[in-house]
Amino acid sequence: MKQWVFKALQTPLALPPVQLWAHLVVVGLLMFDTRAHDLRYGHRSLSYGDPNGTNEHPTLSSNFSTAMSGMVTVADQPRVFFLFLTLEGIDRPELWQAFFAGTDKGQYAAYIHCKRPDRCDEQLATGAMFDIVQVKTVPTTYCDDLVSAMVQLLKSAVLESTSARDKFVFLSETDLPVKSFEEVHEALTTTENSDFCFGPQATWPLVQGSKAKVGARMVKHSQWVVLSRAHSNTMINNWPQVKNKKTQKSWAVPVPGPTAKGRPVQFDGTVPADKICADEWATFGSIFGASFSGIPVQQPGVRSICRTFSFWQADLANDKAAVLVVDNLRQDWPHSMIACYGRRPFLGVVPKCLGSHPVSFQKLSDKGVAVLKQSSYLFARKFEPGVLTLSQMTNIILPVPM
Repeated sequence: MKQWVFKALQTPLALPPVQLWAHLVVVGLLMFDTRAHDLRYGHRSLSYGDPNGTNEHPTLSSNFSTAMSGMVTVADQPRVFFLFLTLEGIDRPELWQAFFAGTDKGQYAAYIHCKRPDRCDEQLATGAMFDIVQVKTVPTTYCDDLVSAMVQLLKSAVLESTSARDKFVFLSETDLPVKSFEEVHEALTTTENSDFCFGPQATWPLVQGSKAKVGARMVKHSQWVVLSRAHSNTMINNWPQVKNKKTQKSWAVPVPGPTAKGRPVQFDGTVPADKICADEWATFGSIFGASFSGIPVQQPGVRSICRTFSFWQADLANDKAAVLVVDNLRQDWPHSMIACYGRRPFLGVVPKCLGSHPVSFQKLSDKGVAVLKQSSYLFARKFEPGVLTLSQMTNIILPVPM
């Protein structure tokens, strides 16, 4: 907010003082009008407060904005909000520091949620961290509910959002960028879409319940999504109500039903709580509900694209790009090595991780780092301590391709 108004103050205006103040008042009203619309309506997604999913501006708001549109033309610079979900801080702050170095702070903001906030306080107090805001810790439980921490991060971040093309990226403590800031910013802010990394449809659990439409499934996706501002606001609004309907054995999820009297009807189906971790469905499910088309990318403002590399096994990979990265790294053995959590890497073997942890990078040569840089991913996880050096970050990851 302060930065936006400061830019307005810097705009050359040949106006008498009274008219100048009038101009600033209009700027403030327009910002409030836009923010209020995003918080209330968002995209055409499921909304407990608006069951019809409409996206209509209030008449007064539309008329006011139309009348004033010719008077104020301030182009908001889109920002990327980096939202870190951590246990006790970020593993490699020096590499993130290099990533953000020299970047216009008007292009990004960073927030962190810590399960152990006292440990994050210690890390922040060292001064070694980049510019980041620690949000108030909320209770979380692995698999059962990490989503509330995601929503907590969104609540703080959206308050600073000033552009419809702002993006909200979820990252873990072990994530590292594999592209330069310029590449990340350009890739994410050119549209108003959200990016989901969907799992194979065979892994989507069936939604149960007598009123649930036959064939409805809960869409499984990676936790590491990229949300638009509109979808972020819908998530903030809908998640508490989804969470409150959970029982000890199941989650209640909204299922769009048939149209009755010109209006869509919404039912609650159930998904057994032991079938899928909440963070693997709750973001898409809270915004759009279950899916029976089998093609979730048809939802408005959604792209099916994986932004963070994460790999368990080839037959369950969310996209072919992950398999290609693993294959290229295998060819660099023994200079680059990956392995399942707690296991040693083996020559010529594609890892098949059966637990809750994906593969981790055990060792990376310059060639291995180049594989990540040249991939379609913007980020990657998980990295063992010391893997990917500051020199590799500076000389291979951060240079912008000509």
